[in-house]
Amino acid sequence: MSKKDFKDINPVMQFLSPGTGAEQPQEVREVYTHNAQDKQPTQYTHPTHNKPMKVETKSKRLNLLIQPSLFEDISKIATMKQTSVNDLINTLLSDCKENNIELVKSYNKVFKK
Repeated sequence: MSKKDFKDINPVMQFLSPGTGAEQPQEVREVYTHNAQDKQPTQYTHPTHNKPMKVETKSKRLNLLIQPSLFEDISKIATMKQTSVNDLINTLLSDCKENNIELVKSYNKVFKK
């Protein structure tokens, strides 16, 4: 049996017809990818406003050591809010940042960021 060669064709394209919505409008197709080391958010053009938008991805990892009882209660809260523990923690941290925006500004001023 010979080895299949897909260099010239994409086998997925056999199953997609032009009318399936596979083609996106030009505004959405303009995606600027980045290298992970660049630490620059991905940028694309807004589909209706034709303006570049920066989309920050959740790509930073954080390991936490917490008490088992606290994790259990956080899990219960996330379940009742119909969200994930990760999303709940992101929301709480985002709220904390917004409540301390002056501290962030002071830090940026002192350390010239």
